[in-house]
Amino acid sequence: ALVTGSFDVTDSLLVANEDDGSVLITDFVLNVSATGMPISDSGGQVVVIDLELLNASAPLNDLFAVPPAIASLILTDDVQTADLSFTPAHNMSGTATFAAHLSRTNAVRTFVVTILPVNDPPAFKLSKSKVVFREDSGNISLSGSHFSGLRRRIEMLPR
Repeated sequence: ALVTGSFDVTDSLLVANEDDGSVLITDFVLNVSATGMPISDSGGQVVVIDLELLNASAPLNDLFAVPPAIASLILTDDVQTADLSFTPAHNMSGTATFAAHLSRTNAVRTFVVTILPVNDPPAFKLSKSKVVFREDSGNISLSGSHFSGLRRRIEMLPR
């Protein structure tokens, strides 16, 4: 049987922040139509949309903790959409271009996911919880070995 189909995507330019966590775009794929697809037990056509990475600014596993995926669907009169999900990698930014293929057809849509960098606040941690200096001790220098992250407050108190 001849398989034909078509579909649209809601947006071809997607943007997320590197620290967003899991991203779900409901109804990302819409207006799905297909003829000649396998029929499920519930009577709808089983539709699979495969993603192909076309290019990326970094390896896919570096950009995404969980790479983009489109949920398969059972196409019925009431259901003609599918969701897209992905999880950006922590502290990694860049772009990736994908082609979404309606399986067993020549229907293709491309989209770009851009992961934006987030300016994380500086952090440090003192290697000791209390450091004491005499008021007349002169210049004081703390090297990188005294810090391992920047969430402490340093106060200079008179005696």
